[in-house]
Amino acid sequence: MWRHFCGSVLVLASINTAIRAAEPLSVDEARQVITRSLPFIESEGVAWKDKRKCVTCHQVSNLVWTFNEGRRHGFEVNAEQLKGWNEWSLNNAFGNNQFYRLTKAALEKLATDGLSPEVIDKLRPLVDQEFITEADYLGAIGERIAPELTREHSNIILQASAKPGVGPGADPGPSAVYSVMLRSGAPAQTADPARSLAVVFEGLRATQQDDGLWRSSNQFLAMHRPKVESNVVNSMWIVWALAQHEPLPPSMQQARERALAAIAKAERGATTES
Repeated sequence: MWRHFCGSVLVLASINTAIRAAEPLSVDEARQVITRSLPFIESEGVAWKDKRKCVTCHQVSNLVWTFNEGRRHGFEVNAEQLKGWNEWSLNNAFGNNQFYRLTKAALEKLATDGLSPEVIDKLRPLVDQEFITEADYLGAIGERIAPELTREHSNIILQASAKPGVGPGADPGPSAVYSVMLRSGAPAQTADPARSLAVVFEGLRATQQDDGLWRSSNQFLAMHRPKVESNVVNSMWIVWALAQHEPLPPSMQQARERALAAIAKAERGATTES
């Protein structure tokens, strides 16, 4: 993720330097900069998709967002490949991004929860390894203990290993991927755009809180900022994303108005995020 971020910063820095130079950046020069950046964004995003099987808010999301915009602005893009990325992203964006790490503290908890010392010793090589999905984590566990033990203890192992705010027991709510999928134009690039958009809308409608905000989820709840502020920021992103899909169905119009009212009443954030 860091390499991906650094690559984006270098592209922006190059553009900024050219803009501030004596000779303004021409349209052709700007397009050349963007063209040179696309292979890097593709290689990093596809590698994350294939290895991690996870959309994330930065890697695959930025892949589809960048290439959807690139295609819209006339850059050379493989349309069928891009359609596949959009389809995959929408199918994997919601509910599959769970992070697990077996810490020493988690091992101690498993001992108090009834796992035998023999089983715990077999799990010890997994300490501090990070797994993106439940399937990957259970697969690694299954390589070290018998299948019947995996089935018997999987729930308590998952509960003990879920990172804060992520995975089982986390507050329900859409991750930032909801808004990224809307902003990137992913639903429109699938085989059934109307259905894809309806899936995202239904997810947003079902997870809006009574106070009108959408909760942050996944790794955002493990960051060092007040939870309420994270909820407000997440809701601001979603409201902005919805603005790009006018006219909204009545249910989403109502959801947006409730969110705007809640955002207007929120206290000023403690960080620069909002």
